[in-house]
Amino acid sequence: MVQPVSSVACLPWTDAQYALEHSSVYVWAWKEAVDFQNTSSMLTVIPPYNTFSNEAKSLVERARSTVDAFRRQSPSWSVACYHPMSIEIDAEVLTWARFPWVISITVLVVFLAIGIRYRAALVPIKLLLTIAVPILFVLGCGVFVFQDGWLNWTGIPSLHSQGGLV
Repeated sequence: MVQPVSSVACLPWTDAQYALEHSSVYVWAWKEAVDFQNTSSMLTVIPPYNTFSNEAKSLVERARSTVDAFRRQSPSWSVACYHPMSIEIDAEVLTWARFPWVISITVLVVFLAIGIRYRAALVPIKLLLTIAVPILFVLGCGVFVFQDGWLNWTGIPSLHSQGGLV
């Protein structure tokens, strides 16, 4: 298991040259992190938690703000921050931005289709109240229990918050 570090350590150039001459692992890492002309480098960060967990969201936000601050201070440098989790976060933001439109259009189309098919304006509302609302209630209770931890006080392990339903 990788031990978490609380600080960053950099090798002096003389130590790095020695490692390049005597360590095949360091040579491999150098080739992966530095381009051929020795003008750019890649920094690899391995946090002590799952990089696709909710904790990683704050890491991505902090990394992006740090990169933005560096860009403002050093406009001549080119710097980028990338991790697959950042793509996931961007997709989540985009999905939540489009969600109200998708739900509204879907409900409108379904209500129109059911209303036209059965030639009754109240049938879609009845179906909403007898089918959709109970399903949403059950899913909402699952979120409250397993994501928000509303039943953690019971001490029952199977009712403890696990960060989400999935």
